[in-house]
Amino acid sequence: MERNNFINSKQEDFSFLEIEKDDSDLSFLFFHATGFNALTYKIFLENLFQKSTHNINIKAMDLRGHGMTQANDDPKLLESWSLYVNDTLEWIDSIEGDLVVGGHSMGAIVASRLAAARPDKVKKLIMLEPVLFSPFNSLKMRLMSKFRSKRSSEMISNASRRRYKFSSQEEVIRSYLGRGAFKTWSRSWIENYVLGGTKQLDGGEVILSCHPLWESKTFSTSAMDNWKHLQKVHCLSYVASGGINSTFPSGSRNALERLGLHWNLEHFPESSHFLPMEKSETLIDHIDEFMSK
Repeated sequence: MERNNFINSKQEDFSFLEIEKDDSDLSFLFFHATGFNALTYKIFLENLFQKSTHNINIKAMDLRGHGMTQANDDPKLLESWSLYVNDTLEWIDSIEGDLVVGGHSMGAIVASRLAAARPDKVKKLIMLEPVLFSPFNSLKMRLMSKFRSKRSSEMISNASRRRYKFSSQEEVIRSYLGRGAFKTWSRSWIENYVLGGTKQLDGGEVILSCHPLWESKTFSTSAMDNWKHLQKVHCLSYVASGGINSTFPSGSRNALERLGLHWNLEHFPESSHFLPMEKSETLIDHIDEFMSK
């Protein structure tokens, strides 16, 4: 995959990866999870491109505050995930041809908002382990937010205290391998995550390109108004979920199915929230089959 740049109307520089076919007018745009970056999914996206029976281009953006993107990432700027949606809307409006949009975790929600906002341009939607609570729990979270200024959780707290500086990229890789959220990841996946998500300082040390305060703010502003947007999605959609520490529980799956027959849901009870890392080849096969519908 090659790295390219998109300059938005504010002259901010957004980095994205792409792999293209000369004669294709259909693009698959993929958006990463909170704290990750486009290069994290290199294995998944390149294998999808190589194995796909469809003539598609693939593009994956580093969202604001992540990866190699150079845009204002002052945490005070981030009041909701609408910031991510507006950034990516400007990007997709610059891309010619029809689109399939997809993503993992937060990226899946961003993709769904794009499908709702650009129904004439987005032909299919793919969501992998979206951060999607049931309508009842989403409403409860919104009401609770009115009575306290900040949403609190162990995930938000841990993100804000995350180690930020390391002696080298290799130290980052060793510190993550087989631990915590990366427990089920192969070394290759972790290497790509680190290569796409660290920056080297003049002294040789490296820092995470997604600052812990930005990651924490992203978690604390997670969207709880998604259902009003999902009701506007009418394109054929594929949604895959895991059964371990999933952010897309059964109540959400049932509610989504009730929105219409265009929602195609698949559940992997033995997998976790990190479904793309754990079921990469299976997902590629199923996504390729879905693209034929």
